[in-house]
Amino acid sequence: MVTAAGFSGGFVRVCDNSTNCDGGFEAEPSVAADGTYAVLVPNGSYRMTFWAPGGSAQVPFPSVVTVNGTNVVADLSVTLRSIKGTVTATGGVPLDGAAAVAYDANNTFVTATYTAADGTYTIWIAPSVYKVQFNAHTLPSIWYLNAPDFTSGTQVNVSAADAVRIDATFPAITISGTISGAAGGGVAATVFVVDASCASPTARGSGQSSSPNGSYAVWVPDSGAYHVYATVPSGSRYYVQGSPSGTVDCAGATTVTVSGQAATGVDVAVPVYRVSGTVRDSAQASIDNAFVSVGANSFDGMYTGPDGTYSLTVYTGDTVTVTVSPPPQYVGAQSSPTLIGTANVTGVDFALASAHLVSGRVVRASDTAPLAFATVTAWTLADVFVTDTVTDGLGQYAMWLADGTYRVSASATGYTMTFWMNAPSFATANNLVISGANVALSDIALP
Repeated sequence: MVTAAGFSGGFVRVCDNSTNCDGGFEAEPSVAADGTYAVLVPNGSYRMTFWAPGGSAQVPFPSVVTVNGTNVVADLSVTLRSIKGTVTATGGVPLDGAAAVAYDANNTFVTATYTAADGTYTIWIAPSVYKVQFNAHTLPSIWYLNAPDFTSGTQVNVSAADAVRIDATFPAITISGTISGAAGGGVAATVFVVDASCASPTARGSGQSSSPNGSYAVWVPDSGAYHVYATVPSGSRYYVQGSPSGTVDCAGATTVTVSGQAATGVDVAVPVYRVSGTVRDSAQASIDNAFVSVGANSFDGMYTGPDGTYSLTVYTGDTVTVTVSPPPQYVGAQSSPTLIGTANVTGVDFALASAHLVSGRVVRASDTAPLAFATVTAWTLADVFVTDTVTDGLGQYAMWLADGTYRVSASATGYTMTFWMNAPSFATANNLVISGANVALSDIALP
């Protein structure tokens, strides 16, 4: 149980004691409103840390927890206070994704969190005195009460039981518009805003991503003169008002001046075309989260959404091949080479074959006890790695494989690598044939 003063919720991170989370964590059970949590882990020693709601405070359990065949009760008493508020820009516009960072009296980082879409944030923190810094996008940082640095920042005392509210307002405004390709239509791009001095431009809104339809909005310090340019994997251009192709020359760019009012309609055209299509399965159902890419002189890549569609930017005159790397339950594919002319290329669609689930257990040869964290690997008949997975606390594993013939091995620290049907080597291993169906394998026993 986690006994909490001043808050409820959060989660407990459980890590193998030998790695101390360097190799990842074993589990993250949530803490219920009454402070209870529960997690299933194999026998072993674990380090545990309580994470407050939002992850803004981490409190380690006082000692290593050892599990050896019986349930273990591990309790922790935590007292935290909250610093909360809203981060806005000029005109009260909320800033999403701004960082609120707490430092102690020695200017040492303590914890941080990020604002939600409405600009609000909450930091959970131990009772003490702090100073809070705010960072938003590429805007200059500010400290509480708009101080420019740690020394002049106002202290925030959270020793009392009540939450402390502090707000921050950045003197900032947006420049927005659309990034389009050579044949029209929006394209996803990275948008940069720099000071209008081309002799030594200073980045003010660097690296903001436009949406897939090309729309963007970049925060910059209010009252300033700027140049805007957009870059995609296959080309870059500066904004020129009214130009269908922009310019590669900073000196030829149109200056965008802002002073208390957002600048809109700052549209940038980049000299690229698009290859687009849909990724579906053999039954024509859309496939989500497939990575689609092109590589040659052009290079671009993206993940499909729930509708299975993709759209990539490419150079004219380039011959490209579209590659699909799907979720593991499908088999990847490539398109035929396509020459890019002076128009967008549509309808480069894919219908992917399904992979099949191979499952089983890894056990100890001496007593058939299940082995957790064993690595199970599939190989081609040419002894080339295909994929691997790790067993759970019950020694169970599952992996996806396309139709074909494989050899499967299992290995674990302190044990001898063994192949399916307990063959001692690759040369003597049995072939596993996958043909249109899932396969459940017999146990692999490691000596």
